[in-house]
Amino acid sequence: LLGDLLSAGVETDEAAVRAATVPPDVPPARAAGDSPSVSGQTTTMSLTATVGAQDVSELTIREPASGPDLAEQGLRFAGFDSIQWPDGAVAAAIEYQYADCAAEPAKTTTDVDTLPDPTAGCRVSGYEVTFTAPPGSDAIGSGAYALLSMMVTADVVEGTEPVVRSNRADATATNSNNQSGTDDSTVNFQIAPLQVFTSLTKQLLPNELWSAPG
Repeated sequence: LLGDLLSAGVETDEAAVRAATVPPDVPPARAAGDSPSVSGQTTTMSLTATVGAQDVSELTIREPASGPDLAEQGLRFAGFDSIQWPDGAVAAAIEYQYADCAAEPAKTTTDVDTLPDPTAGCRVSGYEVTFTAPPGSDAIGSGAYALLSMMVTADVVEGTEPVVRSNRADATATNSNNQSGTDDSTVNFQIAPLQVFTSLTKQLLPNELWSAPG
């Protein structure tokens, strides 16, 4: 019996194993601060971009992504209130676009949770921020997120009724195989005209006055 089993031999077959390659995903979440904003008032607009199921090597945020730029939306960039790099990032670059100044190369930094300032005296119309992992690695892991909270000052609007504007930003995650995924998010906001209301009361104290003799 044992000899029969040994002489029977073993049959083998090959099976193909396929690995699905799904591009990275990065759903951004938007939040507007005080709404409606008032002409001349400064408020915050925050964006959080979270890496999806796949680790990546780069995470890029564009503000705005398309449509009217910040200046056309009636917003003046007043700096970042809060910046948080995604875990695993070792460098960041920001390229500012200006409404009234010439284009310039991206500014870079390795100081975590910081970004270089725009050129003084120039009105920022938008920007693109890229966070990078060490070269050749996908060290920005699944679930890592970047937070940009920018301060904006509303331009003066005419009339008595608020105007409604939209702001669209997007985020792109790219892995070391150069696969990428992009998602966007839009927030609507209002800018109300500045209205001054006054109240005046008048009172005479005491309510009786002595007249001067003569």
